[in-house]
Amino acid sequence: EAEMFEKFAQSLSKEAELRAGEITDQVNTLYIGGGTPSVLPLSVLGDMVKALSEVGVSGPFSEFTVEVNPEDIVEKGPEYVEGLLRLGVNRVSMGVQSFDDGILKWMNRRHNAANAVKAYNILEDAGVENISIDLIFGLPQISPALWDETLERALSVSSRGVPPKHISSYQLSVEPGSALASLVEKGVWSEAPEELCAAQYARLCEVLRTAGYNHYEISNFALPGFEAVHNSAYWRHVPYIGLGPGAHSC
Repeated sequence: EAEMFEKFAQSLSKEAELRAGEITDQVNTLYIGGGTPSVLPLSVLGDMVKALSEVGVSGPFSEFTVEVNPEDIVEKGPEYVEGLLRLGVNRVSMGVQSFDDGILKWMNRRHNAANAVKAYNILEDAGVENISIDLIFGLPQISPALWDETLERALSVSSRGVPPKHISSYQLSVEPGSALASLVEKGVWSEAPEELCAAQYARLCEVLRTAGYNHYEISNFALPGFEAVHNSAYWRHVPYIGLGPGAHSC
C-alpha cells in the first residue's frame, strides 16, 4: 500500500511537471479532493505539495482545502491533523453525510455517528478553524423528524459550541451502473419522490438561514466570510488546473 501511495505521488508530480506551462502565478487556492485524500500518509501529501511548489504553485494559499473522511481522522488522530496544518492546510472538508447510524450503514460508510462527532472535535482541537461538513438528503428513509435531528446535530457537532463554518448538502443521485441503480432496477429500493426531496431541501435552507448561514450556492451554506473561495471560482468561470486521476482543467 505504501508503494502504491508513493507511485501515485510520483505520477502526480510528473503530471504537474508536464503541465507546468498551463500554470500561472495567479493560483491562490489549492484543493486536494476526490473524497479520500485522508487515506494518504503525510509524507505522500508532503511530496505532492513539494512537487507543486517546484512548478510554481507554492503557498501560502488564501485557501488550502483537504477533503477527509471521519474514519481516517479517528484512526490517525491529532498528529495527522497537525501535520496537515504544517503543510499549509487551512480548511478541511469532511464527508459526514449523516448522523444516523442506520443511514450510514446503508451507505456502506465505515464511520458511525459517534466517530463523525469525534473526528470533528479532533480537527477542532488540533487547530483547524475552518471546517466544512457534507450532508446528504433525498433519501426516502429520512423522515421530517430525522432530518430536523440531523440538522440540529450538524449545528451542534462542536464540543466548543461553535457551529461549523461551512455546510454542504447534496441530494442523493442514482448514477447509471452503480450498485444503487441495480437495486432500483430490481425493485429492492425506490428513489425518494421529488416532493419529498423538495421538502427536505426547503427545510435545510430554512434551518441554516435561521442559524445565520449565507446560502451562497445551490448546495453550499457558509457563515459570513467563510464561503469557499476555491469552489466559488468555478461558478465565476475562473480558470483552474486539475491534476490527478479523472481530473480536468478549463
